[in-house]
Amino acid sequence: MPDTPTIIEAGNALYAWPTKLTFAPLLAERVAQRLQNVEPSGQNNDWSFLPDAEIAETPWDKARWKKLN
Repeated sequence: MPDTPTIIEAGNALYAWPTKLTFAPLLAERVAQRLQNVEPSGQNNDWSFLPDAEIAETPWDKARWKKLN
């Protein structure tokens, strides 16, 4: 594993790996620096054709609880 956060650029995507959770703020700072010159395309996209996403049921809502003696 690398000793510092890693950012890999593939096409127009960035893949980031902090290697340790304590590096997450440093990684976020480095990603923000790379995105500084990125500007929105200005295109309006209409995603209204997509169905609404369903809200998943949580495991504790599905669990059947019983009292142990």
